[in-house]
Amino acid sequence: MNVAVIMTDAAGYPNRAEILDRTMQAAGVRFFRVSPVDRPQSGALPVDLPSEWLPNDERPLHQKHWYRNHLHCLAAVRRYGIKADHYWCFEADVAASPATWLRLLETTDDMQHDGLWTRLYHRSDSPGNGWFSHATTPPWADWYCLGALFRVSARALDWWEQSAAETREVFTEIAAPSVIARAGGSIARINRDHHEPLYHCGTMKFNPGHVTTTPPNPNPRRFRHPCKYDDTLTPAPAP
Repeated sequence: MNVAVIMTDAAGYPNRAEILDRTMQAAGVRFFRVSPVDRPQSGALPVDLPSEWLPNDERPLHQKHWYRNHLHCLAAVRRYGIKADHYWCFEADVAASPATWLRLLETTDDMQHDGLWTRLYHRSDSPGNGWFSHATTPPWADWYCLGALFRVSARALDWWEQSAAETREVFTEIAAPSVIARAGGSIARINRDHHEPLYHCGTMKFNPGHVTTTPPNPNPRRFRHPCKYDDTLTPAPAP
């Protein structure tokens, strides 16, 4: 499978980017580090989102970019002509060992879906989910995802681009999978039953300040998010 890896870095994690770049090069996978134009990072490729893709309100630009975070991958692909069958996209505060990153690519290589996420729920699975009842969520949008780490196909990017203006007010967590599903594409969770779960949610906190360097029973074979406390790539070893 021809894949490319895109890391969105709005805060500045050059060491993680360098290690990941070397890891992906060794595996023959192209790696790109990008940052929004309103939060440029040294060494990262700048990406911008057209105004018609962003919410039409008075919020600061960086908040609008965060609101439509999945489109940074699309913008990078279009601006820099990145050609691939599928694109891995993740935020810079997702951390894992090089071996875990490579294992992710290997264990999903046979999954030909248009969208893969670590967390993916249908409206019927979580009827009390406030995301679906929000005023900006259209009736046809039936899926919710966690967008810190995902993979999309080339045609999924086409669908995102075609609907970007239409969904400008829709949360990225809703728009990203729902647009693909509406277009007839296939979406799935990364964690399949016959694979060990790859994502360590024990460090998932709404307040990044609550994340410690040694969370309870960390699993070095899984991903951790958010990891904002330093610029290391490898999680703390299990005790």
